[in-house]
Amino acid sequence: MHPRQPTIFTATRLNMQRLIMLRGVVMLCLGLVIFSLHRASIPLPFVPLLLAIAGLGLLNIIAWWRLRQTQHTTERELLAQLLGDITAFSVLFYFSGGYSNPFIWMYLLPITVAAVALRAAYAWLIAGLSIASYTLLMFYHIPLSHLHMHAQGGLDIHLIGMWIGFVVSAIIVAIFIARIGQNLRDYDKRMAEVREKSLESERMLALGTLATSAAHELGTPLATMAVISKDLTLEY
Repeated sequence: MHPRQPTIFTATRLNMQRLIMLRGVVMLCLGLVIFSLHRASIPLPFVPLLLAIAGLGLLNIIAWWRLRQTQHTTERELLAQLLGDITAFSVLFYFSGGYSNPFIWMYLLPITVAAVALRAAYAWLIAGLSIASYTLLMFYHIPLSHLHMHAQGGLDIHLIGMWIGFVVSAIIVAIFIARIGQNLRDYDKRMAEVREKSLESERMLALGTLATSAAHELGTPLATMAVISKDLTLEY
């Protein structure tokens, strides 16, 4: 049995891991919101909504499986994951009010990840598809006539959803950006250590070269003196 090779933490692999965690937070928040609406007896097409969340969960399972199977994660794999997110969000929003859904801001999540983790062409592709999906939802969606119903205490449900969306987005952005900042600091630290080791190696090489040169310069006169001493010994 061959020993398992150590994990190679490439930038794309780390971004895939961050995406899995970010998607998990989104799934948890959406699940809690849907459960709360169900408990409040607010009519919603719960089956397609739950299927959309299950689709996000399937994407996480596939991403986790790929991380377990291979040491190298490509940008195309990350792109495919983000395309899956856009698809799941579009299904979710189509059945829950379209552009009027207070969680429509979630389209910004794949755009943010793509802008940070992918090349410019892929990032623009994700941005374009997100904009196109948002635009289509303005015309094609299942409207929710009870979207502005009032919960207990007289608060508008839509306004409550907007508040929840803002809180969740603030937390997600804070966590995601904080992780990016930490990764950048770790990268700078590793680069500083590499530079320090490189300078140390250069200094050691310079000392070795100097010692070799000095030994050579000292060795030549000493060898000459040894020959002369031997000749003098033979003569006398």
